[in-house]
Amino acid sequence: ERAVLAAMAACAPAGVRLDFAAKVAGFEETAALEALQELFARSLVVELDRKTRRYRLHPLVREAAAPTEAVRKRQAEETLQALEGWERSPLSAAEYLEEADQAVGSGAGGPLTSGNIATRAGNLAGRLGRLSLGYDFHQRAEQISAKAGRQDWLQADYGNQALILKAWGRLDEAMALLQKQEAICEQLGDRAGLQASYGNQALILKAWGRLDEAM
Repeated sequence: ERAVLAAMAACAPAGVRLDFAAKVAGFEETAALEALQELFARSLVVELDRKTRRYRLHPLVREAAAPTEAVRKRQAEETLQALEGWERSPLSAAEYLEEADQAVGSGAGGPLTSGNIATRAGNLAGRLGRLSLGYDFHQRAEQISAKAGRQDWLQADYGNQALILKAWGRLDEAMALLQKQEAICEQLGDRAGLQASYGNQALILKAWGRLDEAM
């Protein structure tokens, strides 16, 4: 019961599905369900949706559960796994955006895991039309990349933010980020990143009517 409680405390505060919490705790869902029944009997968990087995903890219970760094790390790893291949079913993957926010906030998975989660969650949110959320995730990915000193990650973060700024019509800001991306890619010899930057810059130049430069 304590292990399941700690796992739930490491997950998103708005609520977590039991099957996901069970993975974080390292249990099969059946075993986790038995533990949950005891916790529910003691009023330590709140049922949000019986059909999907979604539950949450009271803030004071979350604080008392005090998940370890290892549990928080498993939450981040499971979140990254849940977001893998989100393109195949964006609507199904959307329920893990709250877990992504929790994982990136804790930073327990380390820069690589946290950065990948932020990038995947940002791209997913953008696909769902939740551009503000997507932009926020990409900004957090940028902060992780800068802190880790990873220029190769940073150029992709600039490109992802620029696409959202372009969708908002903030073309000057988008172009500035794309030029930053271009400079990094030239420095790294990243031709794939460079062609993406050139392509997106050309679209903005075209929108501005500067067709010769776009060409």
